[in-house]
Amino acid sequence: EPRMQVHIGATLIALARTYLDLDRYSEAKGFIDEALRIEKRKDGRVSLTYATALLQLGRYYMSESVNIRNPQEAVRVINESMRTYAYFFRERNHFVLIAKATFGRALRMNGELERSIEVLESVLRACIMMNTNRD
Repeated sequence: EPRMQVHIGATLIALARTYLDLDRYSEAKGFIDEALRIEKRKDGRVSLTYATALLQLGRYYMSESVNIRNPQEAVRVINESMRTYAYFFRERNHFVLIAKATFGRALRMNGELERSIEVLESVLRACIMMNTNRD
């Protein structure tokens, strides 16, 4: 049932995030892969949960484990996550900004320092604008 799948996908992502924090990469990857499988619709459309699963996959590729670390793949997957979030939200949404900040970190790991600085500075400017507009 589609409604239940959303809860399953979100729970799988939460488990993956926890396993990543514990450096238990194979379990985390299994949960991420299952969330991506559940959240990818047969017609090719994706959900917000799919974007979150992609973001966690990027974190997986940014891990400290030499066997898993793959900065190029992290950049690719997190960029896809950012684009998916942006499809659902405007540029200054907190989901988009979290993905963009993670993208900046992945760029740094990939040796793209100047581009990383540009991305992270744009996130900082957007956060300042969001906080200024709240007052």
